[in-house]
Amino acid sequence: MGAKFLTSALFMLSALLPSMTIRADTTLEIEGSPDAINTAIQVKGNMVRMTLPGRSDYVLYDRARNTGILVNQANREYREINQDLLERYAGMVATMRENLRTRLHAMAPAQRARLEEQMESLIRIPAADMLPDLEGIRLQARGRKTVAGFNCQAHLLLRGRQPVAEVCMTTTASAGIPARDFATMMSMMDFIRNVSSSAQQLTGNTGNRTRILMDDLQGIPVAVKDFQNRRIFLVRGVSGKPLDSRLFTAYQVYKKQDLLTSLAMGH
Repeated sequence: MGAKFLTSALFMLSALLPSMTIRADTTLEIEGSPDAINTAIQVKGNMVRMTLPGRSDYVLYDRARNTGILVNQANREYREINQDLLERYAGMVATMRENLRTRLHAMAPAQRARLEEQMESLIRIPAADMLPDLEGIRLQARGRKTVAGFNCQAHLLLRGRQPVAEVCMTTTASAGIPARDFATMMSMMDFIRNVSSSAQQLTGNTGNRTRILMDDLQGIPVAVKDFQNRRIFLVRGVSGKPLDSRLFTAYQVYKKQDLLTSLAMGH
């Protein structure tokens, strides 16, 4: 009886397997504004790769090391960023600012203004322009939606009564994405929030410019409508096609550049 049951179970399983979708990797296909078309977010194991149309450079996120990697294919070089690096940079900025304050006390007003301008260019971190200015923004829940198979919570971002943007965030694996790949993307979003928060502190901007999005809207954005800059970012579909591991490892033969030096030089 036991042998017959096992044989029947194995037969049923073999009949079901061809119809089951088994995704080895994950690719999110993006559509929307011209600068979003053909954007791809690819996930393989602990790695995420983000590319933009018409650009040879790309960004990697390594979940195992909780590190972002900025890859410049044209120059065959890459730079890494992580929390430890940001803390080191914060120490450099603090020292530079303290030295600046000491020097300013002994300077004439005109000379002081010139030095302040020069120092600002040395310690400033370029701000991302993908989101609108969120100073004084409040959130308004707009219910749940489905985007390309993702179940997401929509929020309207308002400045006073003026709509600034609408964002739909997903917090659970759906659209056929394996739980492992979804966890890797969630880890990447946490990394982005932490880096953005640290960057704000380093540049002296402690307001709510992006903090509302970073802190209050947890999850992965699958749809973003930026009314202020007239940009749309929308997940069009999800592919489970296996990805070549070289997409995530090819940069390792490139020359590693010091991100701290690049930031200090304004690059």
